[in-house]
Amino acid sequence: MRKKSYTSNIKIGYILIILLMLLSLSYSIYSGEQQKNTDRFLSTNSLPVIKLAGELQRIIANEQVLLSKYFFSRHSIQIYALTNNEASFEKHLLNIKKLSLSQQEKQYVELIEKEYFEAKNLTSSIIQSVENLKATLTTAEMEQNYSRSLIRLTQVHSFANKLANIAYEKYEARRLQSLTSLNFSLTLNIISSIILLVFALLFFRFMNKFLNILEVKGTKDGLTQLFNKSMLEEFLKVMVDKSRRGKSCLTLMVLDIDFFKKINDTYGHLAGDYILKEIASIIKSSVRLSDFPARFGGEEFAVVLPDTSLENCIKVAERIRASVESASFFYENHAISVTISIGIALWQNNYDTGILFEKADEKLYEAKESGRNRVCY
Repeated sequence: MRKKSYTSNIKIGYILIILLMLLSLSYSIYSGEQQKNTDRFLSTNSLPVIKLAGELQRIIANEQVLLSKYFFSRHSIQIYALTNNEASFEKHLLNIKKLSLSQQEKQYVELIEKEYFEAKNLTSSIIQSVENLKATLTTAEMEQNYSRSLIRLTQVHSFANKLANIAYEKYEARRLQSLTSLNFSLTLNIISSIILLVFALLFFRFMNKFLNILEVKGTKDGLTQLFNKSMLEEFLKVMVDKSRRGKSCLTLMVLDIDFFKKINDTYGHLAGDYILKEIASIIKSSVRLSDFPARFGGEEFAVVLPDTSLENCIKVAERIRASVESASFFYENHAISVTISIGIALWQNNYDTGILFEKADEKLYEAKESGRNRVCY
């Protein structure tokens, strides 16, 4: 519901901005020579900055996607795409630096350059370690560098947005100054332009808030620190595509805590959160570094196991189930007995991600129906 609300507001905002821009354009035919001078100022100064800053934002968004694909798929072809994307970014950045910039614009260009090359260095260290060119990072360090690189790229995107806004505001200041000397028709143009500026700034503020919400959401589940549902879906899609191309094994296990509602009702939701974090820790310590553990529901977890046969996946699942069953869970001097049920599905050639998940979920249901605390496949 919240997502739909944001989408609806964004569409309304764009429509209103377009209407206001059309209204302002309809009055600009009365502008005269001063308005022509203003247009000339826009074309030779602010417009290239706004355009190039927009290109930087597009390139950065693309780089975040490419980095995520490479980090999870480890496919060397993504390195070529990343290299081309980096070259494109540096080319546009160089073009911006050649323009006549204000001191404030230069400061943001310096910040963009600094944050980007730090992100690039982090990305390079990940690639070097993955490709065994300079294997100096542990998996945990690679994951940390990946998160830091995404954060820095997001910061670059924010600085580029601010650079565009500064150039836009500089143009508006110049345009409003020229409009003050025009006749009554130009006064109407001034009013419409002010309304457009205020509304655009408010809308940009709303969009920044929306982007901050997405940034906070990130890639991890806040409670368990496992990957979240959106990252699980993205990784699973990449692995299914990889398996379809290379005909390699791929297994998916879906895990559910038995009688979790009873734990919450008996000991409280804080106890339930404690159990979720402990179960997540057991899952993470029981799988390989190449596996992908995630939390995708209240008490539901999943693990994607690339290049893993059904037999080996069953062994891992049994190890997790046994570890949970034998673990000692204590919360506020209460010993809590916990078990889990697990369903496993092996990827087949005619499966997409939805079917694979559905098959694993069916086996989880079978485990629940046959007595819980067991693995079905």
